[in-house]
Amino acid sequence: MAASKKKRDTTSSDAATSAKAVKHDFAHLHCHSQFSVLQATIQIENLVNRAVEFGMPAVALTDHANMFGTFHFVMEVENANREIAAHNEKIASGEAQGQPKRH
Repeated sequence: MAASKKKRDTTSSDAATSAKAVKHDFAHLHCHSQFSVLQATIQIENLVNRAVEFGMPAVALTDHANMFGTFHFVMEVENANREIAAHNEKIASGEAQGQPKRH
């Protein structure tokens, strides 16, 4: 049993690793978070991180009966966009490829 579980974990991590290299055209536009009671348990930070990891161009939060997650969602998306912008700047300057930063 433990061996089969370990094999499944390896397979799922391989899929996630290969997904990082591919930009997808698919975007989740109907996601509930931990703020939709009895609908979902995903934390907003994890939702945004997985969307970035899988190269999704967008993700939406559609919680039921409340707006409590909106602040957290906007904050996490802004953080993810900042990290992506910083990485793109490193690539443009050559720093990400091991070259010294141009001034």
